[in-house]
Amino acid sequence: MRSTNEYSFGKFCFMTWLLAMIIIRWYMGSMFINLKLGPLLLDTDMSANILIVFLTVFYGAGAVLTMDRNRTKFQLAANVLLPIEIYTVIAYFDVWPVFVRGFLAGTIIIAVLYLFLYFKTRKKTGNGKKARRLRLRNAYLSVRVLAALTLSGLLIFPMLGFIQKPDPEEVREASTVYFSEDNEWTISQQSAVILTLQEDMWVNLNEKERLKTLQTVANIECVELGIPYMITVSARDLEGDVTGAYNHWERSIAIDEEYLQTGPAESSLETILHECRHAFQNVSVDLYEMCGEQYKNSPVFRDAVVWKEEFENYVSADGEDTFEDMVYYFQSCEEDSRNYAASRKTDYI
Repeated sequence: MRSTNEYSFGKFCFMTWLLAMIIIRWYMGSMFINLKLGPLLLDTDMSANILIVFLTVFYGAGAVLTMDRNRTKFQLAANVLLPIEIYTVIAYFDVWPVFVRGFLAGTIIIAVLYLFLYFKTRKKTGNGKKARRLRLRNAYLSVRVLAALTLSGLLIFPMLGFIQKPDPEEVREASTVYFSEDNEWTISQQSAVILTLQEDMWVNLNEKERLKTLQTVANIECVELGIPYMITVSARDLEGDVTGAYNHWERSIAIDEEYLQTGPAESSLETILHECRHAFQNVSVDLYEMCGEQYKNSPVFRDAVVWKEEFENYVSADGEDTFEDMVYYFQSCEEDSRNYAASRKTDYI
């Protein structure tokens, strides 16, 4: 950790403020989304105020702890980047679960290793109160810089296009609190949107509008099936003849982009219903695994036991009419999803 100053105190504070204004302007225009705390989705003003509080706290702590020394460009960057990165971790935790948790886990591991080595090598630097305070101060400043550098990938990867930034409106819709007496996520409450599944209306929708309709269907199904979270729906290029895929870790459904653009409404609807049923199956397996041993033999979990085994030994179709295709087709989880989608779609069209 450098103990020299690269800036005067006044210049350090001014440069921190200037860098914060530049980065916040970029962040608000390209990555900012509202915070979701438990089931509560905060409004834009409240979320922005929380971000400002984060910045103020880190700005103040950085100014106080570097009043005498360590006013470096690394500390300056940490003052600004770390509060924005922490906000991003909270805001995007359910939007990019694998991406965010990966960076968060890496940051924690690096910080713990650094602290272990730091205190191990500085045991002999004195045991007085002043020496201990200095070690703690330097350790905190160093960990701040390491965390800011490690978590910077949360900002850099989306900026470079390696991960798609979500539409804030889609995130807002997918995060809506829905378990209430006047539930809005029903077919009747969303009749205007569901009407766009009629083929004569579907053909006039662009890709974004079609995704919005399918997201509404997914929201309705989450409530209908008792899934304790909202599934996000997106379009991307899927391999082979795969038209849709559910990712339990990301709580998301991907529908093939070309299929979405060229296929009829009924096919896209059936795909979403099929994948939502897979989400229900995964939740059933989760509940089975979480329950006590005395409940595992209950008939309630009869299907979950079968689905669990199939998910652990899942057979995918290759589209070439092979034996694997037949095994895939007759898996219980696939039969259940097909039957559910075929039956449920009649409620929509």
